Amino acid sequence: LGAAGDMTTDRHAYKIDPSNPGSDLAGETAAAMAAASIVFRRSNPAYSAVVLRHAHQLFDFADKYRGKYDSSITVAQKYYRSISGYNDELLWAAAWLYYATDNQYYLNYLANNAESMGGTGWSMTEFGWDVKYAGVQTLVSKFLMQGKAGHYASVFESYQEKAESFMCSCIGKGTKNVQKTPGGLIFRQRWNNLQFVTSASFLATVYSDYLASSGKYSQVRLWYRPIIGASLLRKIPSRINLGK
Repeated sequence: LGAAGDMTTDRHAYKIDPSNPGSDLAGETAAAMAAASIVFRRSNPAYSAVVLRHAHQLFDFADKYRGKYDSSITVAQKYYRSISGYNDELLWAAAWLYYATDNQYYLNYLANNAESMGGTGWSMTEFGWDVKYAGVQTLVSKFLMQGKAGHYASVFESYQEKAESFMCSCIGKGTKNVQKTPGGLIFRQRWNNLQFVTSASFLATVYSDYLASSGKYSQVRLWYRPIIGASLLRKIPSRINLGK
């Protein structure tokens, strides 16, 4: 494969703007920056404030100028097509911005758009780079268990029902369970399957922690630890093969 500096492939720069929107791309970036602002809040408050300001700006842009990024950057359709659209990323960004700021605007956004944007309508069996609903549902469940749902508790309970549906599908106790290998590893697709394994394990980890913090027992914790170990073991041969 070689180092990035040794690659001769052309690398074009693309952009999104009001005439060529990309709500999924901007929303995903807003969510990442909002999360980063939380990480750096104590160690580097100035940087935290900068990325949070940009997160607000990106969310406003994504929500105002709606459209899928691969409709504007059409070359991406060959590699990273936006199958789920942009509603999940808008909810994802709103959830992280509410987590970072406690701003009532984002709480209202999550509640008022819960059904129309699919947050409480879709029961998911995957969490990955394109589909963010399971992540939204898990994070909103945290708000509910922390007593931060305000007068939207009933709506947030619907989010949590979908989060629990995802967890049940992972441990084989749902109405529609994820496909697994004979060894018990989640199997979504042949190409880079471990991205779905690790992301599901991550959601299971944090959801289990949320339940523990609220004094509830969870079978999820019994599931994700061996899955993480299995995924690490399966990563070693793939690295060896790439080196040949």
